[in-house]
Amino acid sequence: MDAVTPKGEKQTGVEGHSHIVRPAEMDWQKTSFPGCEAKPLYFDPKTGIATLLMKFEPGAVLPDHEHVLVEQTYVLSGKLVDKEG
Repeated sequence: MDAVTPKGEKQTGVEGHSHIVRPAEMDWQKTSFPGCEAKPLYFDPKTGIATLLMKFEPGAVLPDHEHVLVEQTYVLSGKLVDKEG
């Protein structure tokens, strides 16, 4: 499914331009953590705001870390466990 941010829509970190991503056409990228891969859908280097699809192999571990702005997590299958439950 394509994702589109329409022109003129006021959003933090978006400068009024369209941003179209086609995740089905993107390759998974290895991260520095074994068993964790990502598809960066959006990244603003000025603010650090990012949207990524993440894929984890069973038992993969992403070390504890902090997000200063916003982190949103949608689990499509399996489960995500962190120190907050």
